[in-house]
Amino acid sequence: MLDKKGIGERIKNLRLGTTLTQEEFAIPLGIKRSALSQIEAGNLSPSLELVSAIVSNYNVSYEYLFEGRSLKTNFGAAIEEGFKLGDDREENPVLDKAGFSQRLAHKPVTLNIVADAESAAIPMMDVDISTGYTAHYKDQNFWDRLPVMRIPMQQFKRGLHVALQVNGDSMSPTLYNHDWVILRYVEKKEDIKEGYIHAIVTSDGIAVKRVFNRIKERGSLSLKSDNEGIATYDEKIANILQVWRVECKALSFNLISVKQDLHTRISSLELKMMDLEKKLL
Repeated sequence: MLDKKGIGERIKNLRLGTTLTQEEFAIPLGIKRSALSQIEAGNLSPSLELVSAIVSNYNVSYEYLFEGRSLKTNFGAAIEEGFKLGDDREENPVLDKAGFSQRLAHKPVTLNIVADAESAAIPMMDVDISTGYTAHYKDQNFWDRLPVMRIPMQQFKRGLHVALQVNGDSMSPTLYNHDWVILRYVEKKEDIKEGYIHAIVTSDGIAVKRVFNRIKERGSLSLKSDNEGIATYDEKIANILQVWRVECKALSFNLISVKQDLHTRISSLELKMMDLEKKLL
C-alpha cells in the first residue's frame, strides 16, 4: 500500500525546491491546484500516472517519491520507456502496433545530481566525451563522471537536459564549431519541432541538424544543415537511438563579425579572380 502521507510530503518538498506555486506546479501534470493540495497534505493518494508525470516533468526519481531515497535526477526513465517516434504502419518492421519505435535502453540511468532551489543542474558533454556517447550512455558511471553546469532558470528543471559542445561547422552560421547548446530529451514524435535544430543520436554518433519529420512518407527524419555546402539527407527511424531538441545556445567563443566574414569572402574571391586572369593571359 502506498504511503500517501510520505509521498505527499516528498512531492511538497520537491515543489518548494522548484519555487513554484501549487498552481504552477500542477499545470504540466494536468491536475488542479486543489488536487495537488490534497496530495501534499497526505489526504489523497497520487495515481501512478501522476507519479510518472512528476518524474518526467521535474527530473526526480521514482525511488525518491515512493521510498524517500536521496533526491536524484532520474535521467533514464524516459529512455527506459522507449522513444515514441513511429506511426502505426504495419509494413515498417521497426514499429510495433502501438506505433512506438524500438527500445532505446535496457536499464535506467540516474544522475547523482541535486538541483537546488535557485538553479538547474545540467550535465556537460564536450566534443571528446560526446564522441563516445553511444557506447556509454547506458552506463551509470559515464553520467556520474560528467561535469555539471548550473543555470538559474526554472524551465531547465523540467524534462531531461544535457549541455553539448557542437562538433564541426555543419550548422554555421547558426552554430559554430565548439559552441555549447542545451538539449532537451524528446520522448515522442509530437515533441519534434518541424524545422528546429535537434541532436540525432545513432550508432555512428551525434548529428546536430534541423529536423523535418518524414516518418509517414519515408519512415525517416530529414536532416538539414544550415551550412549550404552540406547536403540534406534522411536518417531511417531504425537507425535512431535518441532525439534531443536544442533549447538554446549556452556558450560561444566564436565571436565572428558577419560583416567582416563577408568582407573576407569577397577579398578571397577577388584574389581567385586575379589568379585566374593571370593564367588566362
